[in-house]
Amino acid sequence: MKTKTSVFDKEAAIRPLLTTSKGGFLNCQTRLRALVILCLLAALFLLALPASCQTLIYQWRGDYNARDYTGSAHASWVQPSGGNYDGASATPSYQTLGNSVYGESFHFGGGAHLVAGSPNQYSIDEAGDFTIAAWVRFATTNGSHTILSRDSGYGGQDKWIFGWNGEHGLTFHINTDGAGYAYLDAPFSPETNQWYHLAVTRIINYEYPECEDPYPVSSDFIYYVNGSSIWTNNTEWITLPAGNAPLRIGGSEDDWSMEGDLDQVNVYDGALNASGITSLTSLNFYANHIWYGDEDATDSVGGSMNGAWREPAIIEEEYVYDGAEATPAYCSGPVSGHSAFDFNGSTHVVAGNQYQSPFNSDGDFSIACWVKFASTNGSGYGIMSKDTIPGDANKWIFFWHATLGLQFHINTDEGGGTFISAPFSPNVDEWYHVAVARVINYSFNEGSQEWEPDSSDFNFYVNGQCIGTSSTGWITLPSIDAPTRIGGAEDGITMDGCMADVITTEAALSGAQIKAFYDSYSP
Repeated sequence: MKTKTSVFDKEAAIRPLLTTSKGGFLNCQTRLRALVILCLLAALFLLALPASCQTLIYQWRGDYNARDYTGSAHASWVQPSGGNYDGASATPSYQTLGNSVYGESFHFGGGAHLVAGSPNQYSIDEAGDFTIAAWVRFATTNGSHTILSRDSGYGGQDKWIFGWNGEHGLTFHINTDGAGYAYLDAPFSPETNQWYHLAVTRIINYEYPECEDPYPVSSDFIYYVNGSSIWTNNTEWITLPAGNAPLRIGGSEDDWSMEGDLDQVNVYDGALNASGITSLTSLNFYANHIWYGDEDATDSVGGSMNGAWREPAIIEEEYVYDGAEATPAYCSGPVSGHSAFDFNGSTHVVAGNQYQSPFNSDGDFSIACWVKFASTNGSGYGIMSKDTIPGDANKWIFFWHATLGLQFHINTDEGGGTFISAPFSPNVDEWYHVAVARVINYSFNEGSQEWEPDSSDFNFYVNGQCIGTSSTGWITLPSIDAPTRIGGAEDGITMDGCMADVITTEAALSGAQIKAFYDSYSP
């Protein structure tokens, strides 16, 4: 990249802030009193705020379109020419669900990138704190790769670029037409074809001179990889150059084009703290329902499918899902200090009502939880299900079978049962983290000009490792007039053992996400 060789002119950078538009000044005593009052009010205001009050202003999910799902900075694919941001239109490119982190993801081949809005239309707060975060997978570690930028062109023109290259590592590059340039670096050496959650926050530091207005003096650029802080780069304060350029995803100047994939590109107005960054990488961030099993059956994330303990029964050949109340039972969980559901081979937990489902039956989903089997002698041990009666009736069941291993069973009332499985032989009284993720594969219909589902991959995981993938034709999970059940299905498919942290998502979690969850919370 061609840049100016000078460094920042600090005085030139902060001088506009120290100049008032009206030219008038309050006297020292009045200004000091006002400052004290403002500080007290600010302290009270901050105490009243939740732990994280930063605003998500942009989110590009990459789910087969370039729409900004949070604001209105919808993007379009372009093929740049000579650094021109609004070059010829480019063909959109996406990774399918099995190769993305959450839903689909943007795929970049080293040329085409995304332009969000028009010049001066959308950006971040160039004078304030901010956060940029995204899931990134590099196809190569050669060259320079942009995650997000606002770049007016080559040389010493106004620009900022958040990205990575081999010389600087993870970097935030700033160039101003008048105050020089800087690379604010953090050492990071990624592997190719591996997903990383990368983030940078800028926190402005102020001085509070007596009888004078506070003014910014420096900035901390804090870099995160997979939710952990890896580096803090302190630099003098400067307003990021606005430039006559839009936001760009996956590209800036021609030699800073992403080769690889980006998913869940998020921009916050304000600096997220460490726990806020970590939450973006956690499984809980993507969950739509979580039943922890910590001495109750509350749906802790969704909140709308709280569970109740039941003792199932068959009455006149009809399955009674909400039979007699059962006594709650809990055991020690896989994570120290937490408990788990304790099933005795007959009781289970009924979550929500018969019209509710833990995920979209037409879409991708994941089910993940900790399981400890008290016995492996039965024909089947239910983990989660939505079914009505035994036999040919509408149902789906995620369970473990002594012969077939982990299994996802789909049945319709016309017959046509489907058994999708992966071999798994657990030991008794040992905790395992098990999961299944359904990934729908799409093909492009030239006639309708739309992407349409044509098959599904069911990926099974044990302790963060994929143990098998089974492909089926495309099928919508049947409509079922029955609630979700945890730890049970038909009378013969009831859990005998313990379960904890039962999680469902509205998308197929990637292997990297499931492994990260297992690594973080393994017993």
